Amino acid sequence: MTKSMQRNKTRDIIIARMANTRHRRRFTPFHCAVNSGHVHVVEWLLQLGVPVNAVVARGTQALHLVCVSGDTDMALALLAGGAEVGARDGAGMTALHICCE
Repeated sequence: MTKSMQRNKTRDIIIARMANTRHRRRFTPFHCAVNSGHVHVVEWLLQLGVPVNAVVARGTQALHLVCVSGDTDMALALLAGGAEVGARDGAGMTALHICCE
């Protein structure tokens, strides 16, 4: 393995760990990327092993956030990454409920 490959692997490990660090509203960098519409970043983080169904404030998951914004590309990326379609937030709402509001 070359030095460059080693650095990239180390970078990916560190970023994957950081991606689970929570800040305001219990959002992780993963949730911030989802909420901001950065599909390529979300796909990359999912490849690194970031949990797609991590819960933020009030039981909300990434798929719930996407349904509020209506970002179809992000929804497809999350579903491809294994997002749980039937997960309920703190109010008992699934992603489909939120999409239909």
